[in-house]
Amino acid sequence: MLNKMNCNQLKETETPMQASVAENRFKIGAGGFSCVYVGLMKDGSEVAVKRILVQSEDETVENEKEIMSLIETNSPFIVKYRHFHRDDTFMYLIVDLCEETLRELVHACSIGHLKRQGPRMIREILSGLEFLHGKGILHRDLKPSNVLVDIEGRMKLADFGISRVVNEDETTVETDAKGTRGWMLP
Repeated sequence: MLNKMNCNQLKETETPMQASVAENRFKIGAGGFSCVYVGLMKDGSEVAVKRILVQSEDETVENEKEIMSLIETNSPFIVKYRHFHRDDTFMYLIVDLCEETLRELVHACSIGHLKRQGPRMIREILSGLEFLHGKGILHRDLKPSNVLVDIEGRMKLADFGISRVVNEDETTVETDAKGTRGWMLP
């Protein structure tokens, strides 16, 4: 449908988007001040376009953009950052499209499937964390809705808005508690 529309609401000439329309029929997720829509890149690949209201979460979005730019080497267990755009009203974070969240997968699968695939899924999540920690990045909001599942069933860590970079000379970091209630460490 997007391919036929050839409509790009991101009015920037250097945006690598072919089609991006912020309409409910293309919405795949929502948060406090953001919505996520399906988009189409000029190369034909489908992406997720996270649209965030300017000033609502400026610091978080800028932090996520910075964290994603630090992840130069691709990891199969980290969602791939494609582009960032900002206009007067919204900020757009564009990443590869995944099929669902781990939360949705767990609710849709049988217990038998989860028993068989669970060890692999846990290894992939831990591999993603190991990759981040190797770059000095602490996720700080790990929860089932921030683990995405790609078309091949691979786990990919996402949503780096409250992540933190640890400097090379630091061995500990003291900050205020961050994360989602119910998913933070005690």
